[in-house]
Amino acid sequence: MPTVERFLNYLEFEKRFSKHTVLSYKKDLEQFTSFLKNQFELLEIEHATAPMVRSWQVHLKEAGAEARTMNRKLSALRSFYKFCMRNGLVTKSPLYNIKAVKTPKRLPTFVEGAKWINF
Repeated sequence: MPTVERFLNYLEFEKRFSKHTVLSYKKDLEQFTSFLKNQFELLEIEHATAPMVRSWQVHLKEAGAEARTMNRKLSALRSFYKFCMRNGLVTKSPLYNIKAVKTPKRLPTFVEGAKWINF
């Protein structure tokens, strides 16, 4: 059974993640695998390197991905490589020194005309 499929089964049946979360992780991993194949002719995601992950980040940014989306995709990769390390499939994660993308801070919103209620 391919490693990605084993990882997705682990998320669904052992970690009890929702179907939506598992599907999102699957799409993120498929997208990264496709990028590795097209850009680096690498067929096995387990052999990715940190520069390859950084290159994917640049690709996502150039494609207009939001910071939160990029961070979710990195989170999926981190979980996958942590799974691979625990199962002896890789010795080091390519995301070891890769930081999350800074997300813009939202300003608080205020409701005008609201009255405080004292109890």
